Amino acid sequence: MANHLTPTELAREAGLDRRDVIEKCVELGVPIFQGRIDKTLFLASLVQTGAASPPAQQRTARLSVVAALFLVALKLVTGLITGSLGLIAEAAHSGTDVVAALLTVFAIRVAVRPADEEHNYGHGKAEHLAALAESSFLILVSLFLAYQGIARLTSETPHHVDATWWSFAVLAVVIAIDLSRATLS
Repeated sequence: MANHLTPTELAREAGLDRRDVIEKCVELGVPIFQGRIDKTLFLASLVQTGAASPPAQQRTARLSVVAALFLVALKLVTGLITGSLGLIAEAAHSGTDVVAALLTVFAIRVAVRPADEEHNYGHGKAEHLAALAESSFLILVSLFLAYQGIARLTSETPHHVDATWWSFAVLAVVIAIDLSRATLS
């Protein structure tokens, strides 16, 4: 899932050292499940304790949204033109990244609010609702892709995929963008 990262991936996104991420998880009580950390919970915990500045985290999340939106558009247009369900599935995968980044921005903004009369213990559950919304979106996308795959397999007429040179060029651009995001963030 796009919101559950390894300590190394999370360190790159948060601008921290891998060891610092693990130490912060232990210190803040953020669980590491099967070697992965919930990014929204980690960032919200950092912000709530004052260990990270909300503007920096929000800026990172906004940049992630912009990059993911570009990738969604590029993959979706290429997938629709060529008829490739694989590229459409990749666009949906990038769409889950957009949803995760948007929900992270929302959850961080809400989770850092102090307790008030209606929320005696604060607003820290926002990240859980964000994770629920992301999971729901992922399930819907998975069901749609499964339906499309089964429809194509059981169709009387074969589905034509136009594997053009420029679709491979798009894949190279996507790989370059993802690689740069992984190494520069």
